[in-house]
Amino acid sequence: MARIAKFRAEALEHSQIMHTVHVLADRYGPRVTGTPEHEEAAKWAVAQMVQWGLTNGHLESWDFGHPGWLNESAAVRLVAPVQGNVQFEVAAWTPSTKGKVRGPLMQVPLPPFQFGSELGPTKAEFAQWVEATKGRVRGKIVMLGKAAVLPVDFTAPVKRLPDDQAKADFEPPKPGPVADRSESEQLKQIVEILKTRLTVYQMSKQIDTMLVEGGAVARVDDGAHRDGIIQTEGSRSFDTA
Repeated sequence: MARIAKFRAEALEHSQIMHTVHVLADRYGPRVTGTPEHEEAAKWAVAQMVQWGLTNGHLESWDFGHPGWLNESAAVRLVAPVQGNVQFEVAAWTPSTKGKVRGPLMQVPLPPFQFGSELGPTKAEFAQWVEATKGRVRGKIVMLGKAAVLPVDFTAPVKRLPDDQAKADFEPPKPGPVADRSESEQLKQIVEILKTRLTVYQMSKQIDTMLVEGGAVARVDDGAHRDGIIQTEGSRSFDTA
């Protein structure tokens, strides 16, 4: 019991949680694998654990098959019909421009598919879309898809989940009736669907290929969040060329 009491006192009276979060989130910030921030944060974590009394703290190298990546600087400015700075973020692993580039903005609707699903359009629909789009993007800054419409929301922000809702969200699921279809049957159905349809990842990767081959200057995706919040994912093609 004395040892448990010591652990409890350490956690309640000498907690390092907020300091650790501050260093990792504020000092080093986003830590994409292979970036200097990732390496420096890892070194700090080892040194901190050694300071706490742990032994044999060290880093081990590993090869995840890609070079490192770093966004050293980036800026976008609207020059016509009005002038102004553009708020944006660079998607990780995307290649740099060859110096300063300039071009007209072109909005390109995406082929039809259910937004929010992992499945994209059919392969035939996408092929038709590429055929109709590829020849029009040369020299253009291409904005993909329709701009998100964000309605005014007067709902007060939620500051804390009610206890009953938190309990319902985090309780383990209760046993229910066994599904009629087996996992193997569901897998067979997915395999059949993918014979004629692309996944969203496949669609995005092929769009990148089409834009590069078509001579587009840059790709722009709508952040689709209010209050200037930008949420972006890295380019999973790891294209640093």
